[in-house]
Amino acid sequence: MPKILLDSTYLLPFIGIDVGIPDDELDSLLTSENQIYVNEISLFEILGKGLREVIKNNLLDSRLQVGLASLKEDDRFSFFSIKKSLIYSDLIGRIYLAGLHDVPDCIILSSAIQFDLFLTEAEDIPQISVTFKEFQHLNILNWMKFKKNLL
Repeated sequence: MPKILLDSTYLLPFIGIDVGIPDDELDSLLTSENQIYVNEISLFEILGKGLREVIKNNLLDSRLQVGLASLKEDDRFSFFSIKKSLIYSDLIGRIYLAGLHDVPDCIILSSAIQFDLFLTEAEDIPQISVTFKEFQHLNILNWMKFKKNLL
């Protein structure tokens, strides 16, 4: 069973933000035999994105709160703790200096070292990761490639 790390994008539907992935496809991943992991920093990322949508009146605050609570209770996910992520603080810094200037993405990418597959829609993450020997074992795919090859 491959260990898959999901980037924050794939959690947005849980709080009511559409990311263009049909619910049945996302459900197929979540009900598969794969081990699905999420870095806890992703919860902060989706909270921030959700709050921006609440402020714009595009999302109800109650939907955001219920979605975040349900994510934390969803036993289909295992969470990679922020504390564990800090083990990679040197790597986080090197990723940032290599040009990935979104700190949460640096933290999430650094934790991907523990996994077989990292699903992300960020185009800069695969480009930067190839410059690090730590990620040579890691398969980094976006949803379309994942769906085509592995789902």
